[in-house]
Amino acid sequence: MIRRLSRKEERISEMNITKKGDLRVLAYRVSPDGGIPEGVLLIYMRSGRAERIVFEREDQVRIGDVYLARVKSTNPETGGAFLDIGGKKTAFMNYGGKKNIYVINREYDGTLKPCDELAVRVRDLERGDKKLRVIFASDVPATEYEHKKAPCILHIAKSAFDKSIRDVLEEESALWLTEDAGIYEKAVSVTESGDLRNGRDRIRLYSDQDISMNALYDVRAALSRITARRIHLPGGAEIVIDRTEAMTVIDVNSASGRKVHMSGDSHGSNTALAINSEAAEEIAYQIDARNIGGMILVDMLKMKDAESESILLKQMNEMLGRLNPPAHAEDITKLGIAEIIRAKCGEDIYQLKTVLDKTILA
Repeated sequence: MIRRLSRKEERISEMNITKKGDLRVLAYRVSPDGGIPEGVLLIYMRSGRAERIVFEREDQVRIGDVYLARVKSTNPETGGAFLDIGGKKTAFMNYGGKKNIYVINREYDGTLKPCDELAVRVRDLERGDKKLRVIFASDVPATEYEHKKAPCILHIAKSAFDKSIRDVLEEESALWLTEDAGIYEKAVSVTESGDLRNGRDRIRLYSDQDISMNALYDVRAALSRITARRIHLPGGAEIVIDRTEAMTVIDVNSASGRKVHMSGDSHGSNTALAINSEAAEEIAYQIDARNIGGMILVDMLKMKDAESESILLKQMNEMLGRLNPPAHAEDITKLGIAEIIRAKCGEDIYQLKTVLDKTILA
């Protein structure tokens, strides 16, 4: 008896998404609601997993924006300064005795003073009570600001929206999809530039009435995996992710994983390494997909020998080094704690949870 394909299976075939590794970028309109501003939510999907989540607000400050800023106040003891970049936005800069800073209105003497003017680049966005972080933009020529009045913007960085389209068009089998006609027209307009026109057919308006874009790509399940506190691994173990104000703490639990991994290992000498290796792969994915930065402490299963720790550390750094921005595991302490450092860049999944709840998970 020949089994007929379900409507979902037909759509999967039609959209050519069964090939493992194909990138899909899904775009959603976010309407203003309470504390949530208007914007576009971009979800990068590959092999049924969410790779990256970006929420771009209308008229928001972007990482990479360059401003001609005016110093509002300084703290010489800590080497920190608060700067006015315009639009009622205050940014923080750690100048800390740097010698390569060029102050427009006077000769720089290693300190900053109120009313000093200088070109700065946004390094990181606001995080709760923490201000925008900026660094001195040493590569901006004087011709760009010599006739301008601070504070003002000098250079607007490429939008995440435009970048998502370029990311898709750089991969031959990737697709960019949205259910919103307005967003679709905006995306098509981006492809009007000469180098993007050939990929216009891969920018698509999803309009199937029988199955939603979310259902087709199992978006809820994918997002649940990168917002959950407890994640179960295929081998029976699990990791638990907790976030504090100062750091992220990840605990590796063997659960039923020891039964799975102890086959042929009567002394258990390789069991902890096998579980830790499986956990490390998931941890690298979770750090990337959740965009976790700063200090990350991972409580690994205790291993009996230094060789196993060395193998695990090498495996972790190979995976962490492929992230963008990359992360690095410094060492594994005597207590079995792996210390990971990663630069903070953009919003993490915890900051985006409210937007995801409203748009996808509600």
